[in-house]
Amino acid sequence: MRPVGVTVTIMLTLALCLAAPGASRGEAGRCDRLAALGGNDASNGSPATPVRTVARLLAVTPAGATACLAAGERFFELANLKGAGTQGAPVVLTSSPGSAAVIEGQIRFVGSHVHVTDVDFGGLGSIADSYPKTYHVGIDGDDVHIENADITSPRGTCIDVGEIDAYGGAEEPPTRDFELSHSRVHGCGSENLESGELTRQDSGVHGVNLKNTRGARITDDAIFDNADRGIQLWPDADETTIEHDTLSGNGSNLNLGSYAPNGFFSEGNLVARNIVVNSRLESCATCNVPPGDTAQIVGNFPEEEGSFGNSVEANCIFETDPSRNFDGPGFEQHDNIFLEPLFVDPAAGNFALRTDSPCQGFGVEEATASTWTGSAAAHETAAPLWHQSPVSSPGGNSNPCTPTSSRGSFRHELMTVWVHRQNTHTVRSRVRVGSRGVLQASVAGGADLAVRVHRGERIGFTLWAPSGAALIRISLHLPRTDRVISDRICLPQPP
Repeated sequence: MRPVGVTVTIMLTLALCLAAPGASRGEAGRCDRLAALGGNDASNGSPATPVRTVARLLAVTPAGATACLAAGERFFELANLKGAGTQGAPVVLTSSPGSAAVIEGQIRFVGSHVHVTDVDFGGLGSIADSYPKTYHVGIDGDDVHIENADITSPRGTCIDVGEIDAYGGAEEPPTRDFELSHSRVHGCGSENLESGELTRQDSGVHGVNLKNTRGARITDDAIFDNADRGIQLWPDADETTIEHDTLSGNGSNLNLGSYAPNGFFSEGNLVARNIVVNSRLESCATCNVPPGDTAQIVGNFPEEEGSFGNSVEANCIFETDPSRNFDGPGFEQHDNIFLEPLFVDPAAGNFALRTDSPCQGFGVEEATASTWTGSAAAHETAAPLWHQSPVSSPGGNSNPCTPTSSRGSFRHELMTVWVHRQNTHTVRSRVRVGSRGVLQASVAGGADLAVRVHRGERIGFTLWAPSGAALIRISLHLPRTDRVISDRICLPQPP
């Protein structure tokens, strides 16, 4: 029998600080192309001769290059953004050094391989006067990422991903590999709700609306105070990962849905290690608001047809009326805890956890949870640290800091972000496993984690550890062979 091995990669990086809208977030970086309000779309977009619009900026930016919006400027657009990168060489859209640029109006990313970072989205603007319930940011291209963004739209849905005619039954190519991370999505449709524009004839306006997608990832986001669903998967969003998000105060925090008459079902979705709390739940028989906001997490599927591979597991969930945590078929739920998370100041949009919170290790990291911009001591290695050990039974390598050269038939990669603040550490990791099983991780004196994983699945987890902790103990239990693969990971100490 070939040996069974574990490969672990540890990468320690500086924690990202998501600041308030307009606050300085960027570092000095290159701008291969530039758009500015004083630019001209007849220009070539070089930093010396900027273009005027976001659409033109992406059109003149080649694959692998960085397109910048002038820091602090607000761009109003009504456009399909056709500019695109390539696999492995995306176009990066960001703000020039200084405060974040803001995009208003309605845009739709049609081109693929576009990664947006440190750009904020401010809503429909005057478009809402004619179309008050439409979307602000649309995504059709594959491999479009949005990170480090503050996203709002007082009227309309904020983010709309994938095209589909659910009621007409027309098949459309799905949008693949959309990612939203380290961002805040809030207040979407708040004015629609307050003004009475939404009625029971509407399907609602949402924070993030995944319609026809494959492999989307929504991670490390604060999604709060949106008119209807914080996140909606309807009717055909498959293989989505919703992980380490904080969902609070939305009409309903999460909807997993289908349109069975035409064979559209959202399947194989994982909802894990989130904080899900305090949905408004205003739908009722006599309420003149869109139907469906009946529980924090709602399944909209045919009765008695199973879970459709949808799993809601290992989350921290709280509702003053526990009977309204879940409603409807189409998902399984297990290993969740039902405790009040104890945020620092949720009314002010600060979803950082108090030190006495029972939900440590769930939800977003502190940088995204609040508008806190104070310094945090963090540690960054000059290069990834490799640790490999061929272990087929509990115990791990006797010297977890000493790499070995053995490789086996099982491998996983672990990327860790270590944040040090006020004598505590948060270890955030993403794991790709080679076999189905139960992944367990623990830190001495800190938090434990146990979660089911599937072959080839990428998951993320957070562990809280006291100051001075030096090891993560990690293991994978393989049920088919009853084998346990174990290892210990040495964590360098922050300065």
